[in-house]
Formats: sequence, C-alpha cells, structure tokens
Amino acid sequence: MATYKSKWDNFYLLILYAILIPVFTGILAISKAPLSKYLTVLSTLVACILVFYLITYFTTSYKINSEYLRYRCLIFFGKVKIESIRRIEVGKNLYSGMRPATAMKGLIIYYDKYEEVYISPVDNEEVINALQKINPEIEVSYHNKKQK
Repeated sequence: MATYKSKWDNFYLLILYAILIPVFTGILAISKAPLSKYLTVLSTLVACILVFYLITYFTTSYKINSEYLRYRCLIFFGKVKIESIRRIEVGKNLYSGMRPATAMKGLIIYYDKYEEVYISPVDNEEVINALQKINPEIEVSYHNKKQK
C-alpha cells in the first residue's frame, strides 16, 4: 500500500488569518476591552489557528492499494473504489464537496455516476500513475498546463 502526503499550501492559512483576525480585532475594539485582554485573545487566536492547521496538515494523507484510494483528513475519511474512477482533473479546484486537502491545484477525482472528491498530494503525477496502473481507463485532463 502506497501512502502519499498532502501538499502544504499557505493560501488557506493566509485566508484564516485574513478573515478571523480582523473580525476578532473589530469585536474587541467595539467591546472596549483593555489592552492586556486584547493582546491575550489575539495571541491565543493566532496560536489556535496555527495548531488547527498543523493538525490538519499532519493528519491528511492518501493511500492506494490494489482496490481502493483511501483518504483521511482530521476526522474525515473515506475510500474510493479505483475501478469506479472515471476521470481526473489536474490543476483545478473544487469549491464545494468533499475536500480532504490542504492545498490548491490538486486532483478532482470523479467516480461512480455523480461523485467527486478533491485531493492535493505532493506529487499529482505520481498519484495519477499509481491509479492508472490499476485502472488504465481513467481519463486525465490538465488545466493551466500543456496537455499530456
């Protein structure tokens, strides 16, 4: 069974900080909290966001055996029967649905009739090759890259 780690992308961390810190700063400013409480809450918030992101990163992985692609991210996990995979899109993002991923420009895997899952392995090509060895019928389309 081959195991693949998820790619690290600072974009999500930046979004968390860009949204949450101004919101909590505004709330604290409106509440007229003393500076010591203000700094305590802000530093705790920054630390909690970082710890959450690190736990997410270290628990996100993908495993391929002869029958299934298994994914895990925090408490979310699942498996996709490799024979049911119809198509893979490379370099595109999935904005809704199952996203056990920590980076952008990963793989959208379409399987069964209407199911899809987004993963972000460190090396997209390595995962595609491993899946196509098991199911050569998988159609691969590339975005933002020359067609292969």
